[in-house]
Amino acid sequence: PRAIACGGMHSFVLCPKKWLKDDEVDKCMSCKSMFTFLNRRHHCRNCCGIFCNKCSQKKIAILALKLKTPQRVCEDCYTQLRSQNR
Repeated sequence: PRAIACGGMHSFVLCPKKWLKDDEVDKCMSCKSMFTFLNRRHHCRNCCGIFCNKCSQKKIAILALKLKTPQRVCEDCYTQLRSQNR
């Protein structure tokens, strides 16, 4: 989905991010732990990065994508979205 938001002195364009394929990443994009049979890959629904369970445990609504049901996100996106959702 594409969206354009304008207001005040700030304008931005939100374009879809590329969903990484599982075989493109062999370690967590945050803590760098290797993925194994037990250490599974999880996609952040906001940035589309791939993270281990420990680094993607939080869930939050992604209002910019009209996702009101809490979605799995990485730590960085959680912090960013939490401040935006206030």
